This record gives sequence, structure tokens and C-alpha cells, in this order.
Amino acid sequence: MTLFCIYESNHGITQLKWKRKLNEQGNREDMGVNWTLVIRNIKRQEAGLYKCTVTNRAGYESYYISVVVQYPPTVQFKFEESEYSRELECIPKGIPDRYSFNQWEHKSEYMEHIRFLPYYGSGKLVIPFESGETDRHHDKGIYICNVSNNVSFSDKRFISANYFLNASGKMFFI
Repeated sequence: MTLFCIYESNHGITQLKWKRKLNEQGNREDMGVNWTLVIRNIKRQEAGLYKCTVTNRAGYESYYISVVVQYPPTVQFKFEESEYSRELECIPKGIPDRYSFNQWEHKSEYMEHIRFLPYYGSGKLVIPFESGETDRHHDKGIYICNVSNNVSFSDKRFISANYFLNASGKMFFI
């Protein structure tokens, strides 16, 4: 990424500085002294507010540039259980923060496909208890959430994230 500090002056420039805001207290990091600032292989930590200040004998002028680094989502899970159902939520974090989800998949702990689960367009999966059911062992396994924000480091548009559910109950054999 290249940022440009373009200026006009009737007087000779005595100083040009690039700085990046590091935190909310306004602390800044010196970045460079050329009219271009080149950041190779930009990382999400380098997003933020950049300032170019040009100084001459008449005074100084500053220009601010906001840099947003887009990246695919990372995923965390939230699991809640009540007496009627269990809810597994796929919580993505990426930029941009507009997400689309695909159908959930349930696999065995050996990564064998068991079933696709009802898809409601969100990152939430509800696993209901059936009336009279006391054993939830068949729900044990890996639940896969597929999410996208249209940013990818590869050819794959969707990111897959796994959650292992270790259901309670007695094992049974068929």
C-alpha cells in the first residue's frame, strides 16, 4: 500500500513527517519523512489514522488518512443449553462486518458426514430436545459453521469453523 502526501507551497519545504495514531490517548508513531509512505504486505494491525505534516517557514499543514484493512472472519462459538433446546452460535469477526452464512453441517468425531441442519440465514443453530427424550448422545460430534464477508486469502469464499459438542447421555450401539 502506498500513501501519498501531495502538497503545494510557495516556500521551500523544511520538513515532511508521517505519523500513525497508536491509541486513543493520541500517542503516535513516526513512520517516515518522504512524500510517499509505502507499507508492504499490510496487516490488520496497521489499520488506523495516518497523518502527514508538511512544514515550511510560513507554518505547517497536516492531512489525515484513514486506512481500513479488510480481512476474512475469524470465528468464535457460544453454546447455551436449556431444558428445551441447545443453541450454538457462530460469531464471526472480520472487516467488513457484514456476513453471510451457509448451511450448518454435523460430522462425526472422525469427520464423517452425518447430516446437514436446517438453515435460517443466520449463524445460530438450534438443536431441540424431542419430547420424552433423555439421551442426546446422537448429537455428539463436530458442528461446522460456514461464514463469509466476501474477503478471502484463497479461492475459497467461505471460512469453515468447527465446534465439538460432547453430548451427555449413555452410548448406544446399533
